[in-house]
Amino acid sequence: MKLKAFAILAIILLSLIPVYIANKYLQKAIRPRETLNRLFIYLLSGFVLIFGYTFLVVFIIKSFFPGA
Repeated sequence: MKLKAFAILAIILLSLIPVYIANKYLQKAIRPRETLNRLFIYLLSGFVLIFGYTFLVVFIIKSFFPGA
């Protein structure tokens, strides 16, 4: 049971690395500090990134551990 919990935590923590890199790329590409429109585009893209990340992580965990 503890190994399963550790594996799930490791999957979550390791999957945060690409999301962090994607967020840094979005900040560099969109430059949200320049205008209000760019800020709203950045916020919207951040919400899409978070939704996609959450969906993907839950899907991966459910596929590895069906009873989780």
